[in-house]
Amino acid sequence: MRTYTWWLLPVFFGVLIFSAVGLGQETSAVDALNQKPVFNAVTTAPARTLPKWKVAFQRSPGANINTTLLANSLSLGVLPRLEVGTAPVFFLSPQHRYNFNFKVNFWKGDWIDWGYAYSETRFRMNLQTFYGEENPDLIMHTSSLLVNLHPDAWPFQASLFVANSCGYIDAKDAFIFIYTFQCREEAGIDVQIPVRDRSWLTLGHATLREAGLSPYESTALGWGAALSTYRPGEFFSRPSVGLYYVPATGSTMALLSTTFYER
Repeated sequence: MRTYTWWLLPVFFGVLIFSAVGLGQETSAVDALNQKPVFNAVTTAPARTLPKWKVAFQRSPGANINTTLLANSLSLGVLPRLEVGTAPVFFLSPQHRYNFNFKVNFWKGDWIDWGYAYSETRFRMNLQTFYGEENPDLIMHTSSLLVNLHPDAWPFQASLFVANSCGYIDAKDAFIFIYTFQCREEAGIDVQIPVRDRSWLTLGHATLREAGLSPYESTALGWGAALSTYRPGEFFSRPSVGLYYVPATGSTMALLSTTFYER
């Protein structure tokens, strides 16, 4: 993971510098509405948010691609640059307390978009400690920095992300907190190529946690691909179907996401 992130971080700093000097000037409100690059992610996530009051079934920032599609987030655009969501499947667990996620598109440019995503999940536990029986929370939170590149001169679009996922048991005993506190870093890149009008092929490569539900897992390299199509106004507006393969474990996961009634 350290080797993989080493080459990806300079790319982030490079595009950040270009944005700062004006090569990626932010679009006006009118231009932002007229110019809507559609990105269908495999290992990353779009830096842009859902349109206001539009709904999507998509991967949660805190549950990576290896979590299986059932842990996808049901997300809603609530403001022009803000979306919120929750993973409904977690509510089926009696130990689940709550989970939420949000994404902010803090830069919407003519060729580059920046976004920040955060998620938090809590599960109730039962522990026997020095203080007796206790019901602390297992807390998991993830912060992700997202960037999408879509210059007009490029025949493709690219998306990159870096994420930090931390977890701990919020027990009264400070030693339990210290012992259980762990973080994992993840990073990935996707390239989206148009195959025909309103249809795309996205290829992705990333280092992700092996299961994606906690930080107590090692990371592994993987490769993925997905086919997506855009159907404005339809119930399944932007269905995307694909596969993700991890050579180290020999596992293959199905990918599925969509927006609803998007225009």
